[in-house]
Amino acid sequence: MPKTHLTIGFGRKTVELILAAVCLAYILAIVFVVDISRIQDRKALEQNERFVRLLIREKEEWLKRTAVDYADWGAAYRHLHKTVDVDWAYHQDNLGPSLVRNFNIEYAAVYGPDGSELYGLYQGDLARSPIDSMIPALDKIVSRARAMQPRDVASAILIAEGDAVLIAASIISPGEDTTTPLTEGPPSVLVFGDRIGEQELAQIRQSLGLDRLRLVEIARTGHSSIPVFLKADEGAAGFMLDIAAPKPGTEVLHAIVPSVALVGSIIAVLLVLLARQGVREANTVHKAATELAESHKALEQKALFDPLTGLSNRYLFTQRLEEALKAPDRSVSVLFIDLDRFKPINDTFGHEAGDFILREIGRRLKTLVKPGDLCARLGGDEFVVLTFDQDESSLHRLCRATIRSISEGMCYGDRILSVGVSIGIAQSTPGKDTLEDILRRADRALYNAKSSGRSRYCWSSEEPLPERASA
Repeated sequence: MPKTHLTIGFGRKTVELILAAVCLAYILAIVFVVDISRIQDRKALEQNERFVRLLIREKEEWLKRTAVDYADWGAAYRHLHKTVDVDWAYHQDNLGPSLVRNFNIEYAAVYGPDGSELYGLYQGDLARSPIDSMIPALDKIVSRARAMQPRDVASAILIAEGDAVLIAASIISPGEDTTTPLTEGPPSVLVFGDRIGEQELAQIRQSLGLDRLRLVEIARTGHSSIPVFLKADEGAAGFMLDIAAPKPGTEVLHAIVPSVALVGSIIAVLLVLLARQGVREANTVHKAATELAESHKALEQKALFDPLTGLSNRYLFTQRLEEALKAPDRSVSVLFIDLDRFKPINDTFGHEAGDFILREIGRRLKTLVKPGDLCARLGGDEFVVLTFDQDESSLHRLCRATIRSISEGMCYGDRILSVGVSIGIAQSTPGKDTLEDILRRADRALYNAKSSGRSRYCWSSEEPLPERASA
């Protein structure tokens, strides 16, 4: 009899210990799941903040390139420098309503050598008041741009009517037009402004699936949050992100709370059912975590690749280039590729034809590079190839093949469309070049190629080639 009691006691004690262990494990699992959900919520918020910053940075880079395209133009120099030909600028729509219609540029202004505003455009119409009266501190950006070289851009984010406005300013120059003589004296300055208003923020919010997205100006007394843009220039505004993003961790937690509560109610009744239910819950958590990881992976793909061409985007390109430049025994070559005669196709046949051209060029570029190299679209009609450990003769062959391939006609409906291409090449010195060094040399080489007649390629260390590279 005592032995029986001992056996029963031992069994009950064992069950109690097992139940206590299960309860403890259950509590620890709840704490772990709650902590994981909190971490996932924080990571999702940080990732969405990073994506928003990336999209706004891409928007700023696009505005700077557009400002250079218009400012570095012989016709603009003849009609806008010192005095403005309003008929040419506005009525012939060279710097008129099409800026809003085609590029969503709401502010445009031309400032003469003496700093006075010669021409102002607001939302596609001639401005009734000076642009610099609408955008405080704009004069500081204009002054900084006037001290720069052609094709350089002064940019900032300013405040106008409660909204953030991206500003890009560049001096007006003849560009590649050698028939337009330069005049003595200070240059005129072209300014473009693109408002980051509710409509633009709504598009970003919808594309990322955010619940709320606002840009809030940082008070001049300071703020503890990290701003989207640092106040690098006097008068430039600083902004912080106000984001309400989906909380995948909390959603997962809410999805499993009923089941977890059911498991907790039957722990003391039936250990076997508890174990089986625990396995089911583990599977549920694993499935939810897997779906969350896949969702994060899809968001990362969206942030690293150009949606139109499928090529890498600027962000991934700069990451790969920075990593490659850190290798002390590896040479890197950067080919800046800019299309010639692309704008007339867009203007004549529409953006669908332009998108077709860009997709086809992306496809052709991928067939030309070797495995491990990277093709990227930087935006608009600008592409780049990042290639590794190529000797000079191989780079010559790659450039000639690129010009020949892209220059071949493309069938669009019943028409044959064709564009040209200019290439600027820069090679790194292993272990010495910075990202800014090699990009600056490649951009200068591209400028030399376009200046020498287009459909050519130039090296960063040489004068423009005397003959067409495609010949």
